[in-house]
Amino acid sequence: MQASKDARTIENADNIAGYVVAGAAFLLGCLAQQAALRCSPVRGLDLSFANESAALDAAGALRLGGWVADLKAAFPNYESFSVLGHADASERGGKRLAAERATTVRRFLTDRGFRADRVHAEQLGASYNVPIQGQPTRAVAIDFLPACPHQCRTLPSHRTEDKGLPMP
Repeated sequence: MQASKDARTIENADNIAGYVVAGAAFLLGCLAQQAALRCSPVRGLDLSFANESAALDAAGALRLGGWVADLKAAFPNYESFSVLGHADASERGGKRLAAERATTVRRFLTDRGFRADRVHAEQLGASYNVPIQGQPTRAVAIDFLPACPHQCRTLPSHRTEDKGLPMP
């Protein structure tokens, strides 16, 4: 009787140890995934436009130019840009105006040497543009994705063999 009780105790201890190891592995996996998600090399910028306009004013051009200069200083290579045009629901032209705004920013980037096939412009128009307090609705949202090397390159979720293109 004592021997079977001892065997069950050992079996229970083995089960508990297995659960602890499995739980620790799960926890480490979650932490690694959170670190990978937290370490995003993407850099973003939102540019506002005047009402009913797709023209980039001087302040917007300076802001965009300064941002690009900062990117060039921080990253030797780039993967792509994503440019999303928005229009306010009160503006005429909705999607057309949003597309023109995205095209304006795309042209700005390609005129500065970034390859057109790496600068992706899309228009979201007014139908997808839900106002958020403090955020401009007449805007273009720009996301920059650097190529390796960047600060996330040591994570297992990021490949370092793809070097992208050199900054122009």
